[in-house]
Amino acid sequence: MRRPVSARRIATLVAILAIAAAAAGCSGGSMATRALAPLPGGLALKVRSSTPVNGLPISLTLVRPGSMGVIYVPPGGHVYSLTYWSRGQRAQGYLTVPAGPKPHALFIYLHGGYYIAEPGHTDDDYWTRQEAIVNAQARAVAFLPNYVGYGPSGGKVGDAYQDTQDVANGLKALARIRGLRLERNATYLLGFSLGGAIGVLLAEHDPQVHAAALDSPWPGARMSLSWYQTNYFHLNRDERLGYKILTRYEGSNTASRWYRRNSYDCQDVHMPLLIVGGTQDDIVPQAMLTTMAADLKDCGQNVEFKLFPGGHSPYGGDEQALIQDWFLRHGISLQL
Repeated sequence: MRRPVSARRIATLVAILAIAAAAAGCSGGSMATRALAPLPGGLALKVRSSTPVNGLPISLTLVRPGSMGVIYVPPGGHVYSLTYWSRGQRAQGYLTVPAGPKPHALFIYLHGGYYIAEPGHTDDDYWTRQEAIVNAQARAVAFLPNYVGYGPSGGKVGDAYQDTQDVANGLKALARIRGLRLERNATYLLGFSLGGAIGVLLAEHDPQVHAAALDSPWPGARMSLSWYQTNYFHLNRDERLGYKILTRYEGSNTASRWYRRNSYDCQDVHMPLLIVGGTQDDIVPQAMLTTMAADLKDCGQNVEFKLFPGGHSPYGGDEQALIQDWFLRHGISLQL
C-alpha cells in the first residue's frame, strides 16, 4: 500500500508561478555557459544542462509549420519545443510566442490524463500538439507542458503531485529563455480534468495567478489524491477510473461534513475562477462540482459555475465560447 502524499510535498511549488513575473529578467542561475545563438523569433537559452537538475533546460527548438501536422502560427509568431529536466527525466512542452517586443501575458494549458501513477507510458503526442495549434495566441505566450510520461517526455506517468512539479519545473525553464518577455501579474490557467487538479495545486496558494478556468476538475485535489493512493490497491480498474467511487466508500452526500472537511480550503483560492462540467459526467459527478462552486462562493470567492449537456469535459461550441468570453472579461483574449 502506498503511503498518502502529504500536501507538504508541494510546499516548494506554491510560489513557482512567480516565475512568470520574473522570467524576463531572471539570470538563469550561476551555471556558466557560452552565449547560445538565438533561434528565429529571437529566443535562445540562457543556460542548458546535461545534468538532471530540476528546471534546467536541455534544448529549445523551432517547430516549423508543416513539420508536425498543419500548425497555425499567428503572423510573425513562432512555436517552439522546450525540453527540460524534471524529477530526473526529460520533460517536454510546447511554447507559442506571438510577434512584438512588448511583454505578453502567459497562458498555461494543462491537459488531462491519469490522476495517480500508472505503469504505462503515453507515447501519443497528437493531443497536446494539436492544442498547441489551437491555443497559439496573437496576444499571449502559451505554454503547453507534457508531464513526465506523456507525449515526448521521458519516464512513466506519475500522480497529480508529480505532474504539478513537472509544470513547475517547466516554468522555471521558461525563466531561462533569453528574449522571452512576460507581463507581470498576468498568468492565466486553463486546465481539463487532471489539468484542473494541477491548476488548483499550482494556483490556490499563489495570488500572482490572475485567473483560472477549470473544465471538469477533480474537487479537493489534495484530499482525493491522498485517498486514492491509500486505497488504490483495494479498488478494481473501473473503480480507479471513476471519481465517484470515493463518495461510494465515504458517503454519497457530497455536501456532507466529511466532504467539506476533507476537500479544499476555500481561503486559499484568491483568483477569479471559472468551473464548468458535464451533466452526464461519469468521472467527476456534477454534484461534486456543484458543491465545490457553492462552497467557494459561500467563502466569498469570485466563482462562475456552469454545467453543459454531455459527459466528462464536454468541450463543445457553447462551452468554448463561455471560456473565451470569461477570459476576455478577465483581461486576456483567446481569439486568434
